[in-house]
Parts: sequence; C-alpha cells; structure tokens
Amino acid sequence: MKVTPYLTFAGHCEEAMTFYASALSGKITMSMTFAEMMGEGAPEGLGEKIAHMTLDLGEGSQLFASDVFDESDYNGVEGVAMSVTCANVAEAETLFGVMSEGGMVTMPLAKTDWAELFGMCRDRFGVGWMIDLGAG
Repeated sequence: MKVTPYLTFAGHCEEAMTFYASALSGKITMSMTFAEMMGEGAPEGLGEKIAHMTLDLGEGSQLFASDVFDESDYNGVEGVAMSVTCANVAEAETLFGVMSEGGMVTMPLAKTDWAELFGMCRDRFGVGWMIDLGAG
C-alpha cells in the first residue's frame, strides 16, 4: 500500500506545485488543466485551472494536487500537515525557512524531546508543514 497526499487549491495549484517542486527538489511529471480534461465542456473560467498535477519527490514519494471545481465551497487546507524528515541540520533549516516565508511559523524549528530539530509552519498557500530532523 502507498499513501499519497492530494492537496486542493482555489486557483493556485500550478503556482503552489511549482514552488513545492523547487523547495523539495522534485519534478512535476504530470499536469492537466480542466480544459484538457473536459474539452469544450469545461465550465467558463475553469479551463486553465489544474484538474490534476503530480509532483515526483523521489524515493517513491509523490504529491498530487488540483484546483477545486467550485471555489465558493473551498475552505483551504485544514486538518492535515505535510511532514518532511530531513537528512541534516542545513537541509532542515533551509526547508523550514523556505516553507515559512510569506506564511506563518506555528512552532519554531528547535530541538525537542523527540527530535534533534522539529518545527511547524503554514506556507503562503495555507498548507501546514512539519519539518523534522530525527533523534541525533
């Protein structure tokens, strides 16, 4: 079994996933707009928004995302956070800085009882992140 997070955005999917590809050293391997998926049947204003996008993060990890079909029902990304385990201090500090820039730090990156470094933030797209460097 493999679990893959699927994020939704209100018109910012392409911008967010391009940002995540850069921040996480990933590669967008699939992108389809609603116009490409639905053709002439795509509702007005929805055509160029993203129906599905895949970000390959390596080591079998992926992140899926799309823009929502109806933005009036969109409440943002709630009740979930993306957790990233980093390889070293420099990677954790850099990633935390990138993800929190323009967003909000909810727990500063620092040593904890359970990890050499751990911090939480919400990025500029409203997605929660937990950045972790395991026990040292």
